[in-house]
Amino acid sequence: MATRIHLRRTLPLLITLIAGVLIILDFFVSGLPVSSQSVPILSKWATIIWGFAMPYSVLTLVIDHLKIIKKQTPGRWYYSIWMLVLIALMLYQGFTEGTGGDLYTELFTYMAAPVLSTVSGMLGLYALAASFRVWHARTPEALTMIIAGYLVVLGIIAPIGEIIWPGFGPLANFFNDYVFKAERTVFYIGTSVSAILLGIRTLLGYETYYMRVED
Repeated sequence: MATRIHLRRTLPLLITLIAGVLIILDFFVSGLPVSSQSVPILSKWATIIWGFAMPYSVLTLVIDHLKIIKKQTPGRWYYSIWMLVLIALMLYQGFTEGTGGDLYTELFTYMAAPVLSTVSGMLGLYALAASFRVWHARTPEALTMIIAGYLVVLGIIAPIGEIIWPGFGPLANFFNDYVFKAERTVFYIGTSVSAILLGIRTLLGYETYYMRVED
């Protein structure tokens, strides 16, 4: 049993290490025979695996919702029925007319787009609620963040801001172009460095969460 678990841990780590090193070599060293011949094969295999993983994930989703419908879970089972109906409609559209058909366009225009807009609006409301809570901190940093956030909301997101005062627009654009852009740059640098470190730890075998092998 111990040997089997050890093999299940070692083999994925070796595959991950070899594939990662080949892709890195192909990206930084052009014309290397080993990497230039292996990377296209790895890309094809990744596409094939993704092609099998997508139907499996849809099947798992359908099974989970069928269980909810069978148990008639309070407050959820009718949403599960609606989910399965939408999945059936999208599968029918994909196999008959593709993504350019009238059914796909109507579903996206009248269902997906309003949902995305609603989610964006809810996130904005959550951000405003969080800003009110931060206000009670009574620190200069919190005050600066609140003022800058409300200027952007009134000047860019909410059209009513320029009706109240025309200067909200230029002031909000200044904060968005200079202050927030600097913050976003620092955020992108931090996330990029973190992604590189995570990749190195994965290649070296320190990150094994993707294998799901118990001791």
